[in-house]
Amino acid sequence: MRGEILKAKRKVHESPRRSERKRVRETKLQKWEVQSQKRSVSEISLSLPLRRVLPNRVVASAVSSEGEQLYPRNWNFHFIGLPVVDEKKQCKPSLNASEVEEILTRAKGHYKVLFVLLGGTGLRIGEALGLKIGDHLSGDFSTIRVRQSVWRGSVQTPKSDNAVREIDLPSALAAFLKASVGGRASGFLFQTESGRPLTQRNVLRDGLGKIRRDMKFEDGKAFHAFRRFRTAHLRKNRTPWDLQKLWLGHANKDVTDRYAEQLKEDVEWRQQEAERVGWGSGCRP
Repeated sequence: MRGEILKAKRKVHESPRRSERKRVRETKLQKWEVQSQKRSVSEISLSLPLRRVLPNRVVASAVSSEGEQLYPRNWNFHFIGLPVVDEKKQCKPSLNASEVEEILTRAKGHYKVLFVLLGGTGLRIGEALGLKIGDHLSGDFSTIRVRQSVWRGSVQTPKSDNAVREIDLPSALAAFLKASVGGRASGFLFQTESGRPLTQRNVLRDGLGKIRRDMKFEDGKAFHAFRRFRTAHLRKNRTPWDLQKLWLGHANKDVTDRYAEQLKEDVEWRQQEAERVGWGSGCRP
């Protein structure tokens, strides 16, 4: 009986110390994780946690002369309980030619110009709202240089390196866009009376929102549907894959894509293809 009482007392006195040691260990581990994100591997001493992580980093960094990973990882998604994404059930609404034509018939003013541009180029809505006359449009409006985007009224950098690109326009679309600008030589292509860029909310509320309701569009069929319409048009007209990725701002896929980088510099060929493909059936104002 006496022995049990002593053990109980010892346990009561030891529990706080054990909890404190555990807390200290967890705190050190958290600090190390934060430091490892801020500093390079060469600046971190080879502590126990690093000795566990470093081999994985070295293996992952091994690449061939072509830039391909030598030891790719095959993850067991079932083991980690990753949710299964069913592509068929994902909402990816697009527009067809008759729907685009109907939208342009109903749209007015600069909203009509914006919708023509979205359907004829595949620009993301933020990229279109971020365009500035003189800075991002060539003199004859035949080339768009995507260098920034607008989100909630604020200018920001594009979503990725591939989003920084040039888009070639067919002559008819370039002439239409130039005529819509009038005598302006600077400022945002789509702006308010005070010179601020339009926001997605403005366009949806005052431009596309009512049209969507009148045409009884399904949920989600909005700005990005124009981009899918343009993608489908490029595919139907057998536009070279390299040009599709350049104009739409998609990432490169493999080594062959990197070898074809010089095609982006062939402006004459790009403009010929843009003229051949056109701006899409139903997308003419």
